[in-house]
Amino acid sequence: MTMFGITNKQQAIKEAKYFLKNNKYRRRMVKFDTELEGAIPTIGSLIKLSYPMPKWGISGFVVSYSEEHGILELSEPVEMQDGQDYYVSLRNLQGEAVMSNG
Repeated sequence: MTMFGITNKQQAIKEAKYFLKNNKYRRRMVKFDTELEGAIPTIGSLIKLSYPMPKWGISGFVVSYSEEHGILELSEPVEMQDGQDYYVSLRNLQGEAVMSNG
């Protein structure tokens, strides 16, 4: 593997360990195209992906939550039908799962 910017052995070892752990724990390989803004993130940067499959899922942000009424206000509109099961998965800004509920 060749990487731009590695200046010493310790840094090379640190980056190699990172890539090995990624290979072990993050098995989903995703390829995508971007415009000019795609040059801004670097290796290891957190990015958000949304799949182009229609009605597969919705991603957005929790705007507010009413604990009294158990209501989430979301940044995106969600259409629900009676008799269907729906699931919500909440993640923090680092992409780690916080809570999953049906």
